[in-house]
Amino acid sequence: MEKVFAVFTDHQPLVTIFSNPASKPSARLERWSLRLQPYDVTIRYQPGTENPADYLSRHPLRDVTPNSRQEKVAEEFVNFLAETSTPKAINLTDLKSATKNDATLQAVMKAVQTGKWHETSKDARINISEFSESKKRTVYSTRPSLERT
Repeated sequence: MEKVFAVFTDHQPLVTIFSNPASKPSARLERWSLRLQPYDVTIRYQPGTENPADYLSRHPLRDVTPNSRQEKVAEEFVNFLAETSTPKAINLTDLKSATKNDATLQAVMKAVQTGKWHETSKDARINISEFSESKKRTVYSTRPSLERT
């Protein structure tokens, strides 16, 4: 049986997320990506007006369980990967403590407090373009890094 198929979606960002190996999707989308790995899937955008919903997508079967041993093992493996690869949340106290013990983040913190980014940008360890300020926190990429005091 051939495992090649196309998925048509009216959610255009999904096309970019699934076709770009450098993207950092959410854990839920990563789980879907893991489930689709055995298949040769092409995700294509089709506007909602041209993509009518089929009956099965609106009325899914209720108690569907894997039929074969291989399907059960695959499902257990995907669940294991999803559970063990999902990062654990860090509380603000631990985040502050880790920030205080990190030389790079301390240099960024100093630059935020003094406004002297030009000195920090000379440090080869720090790429200041990856940091931005949001409310009272400095953000690395899209993740909170440190809190201003």
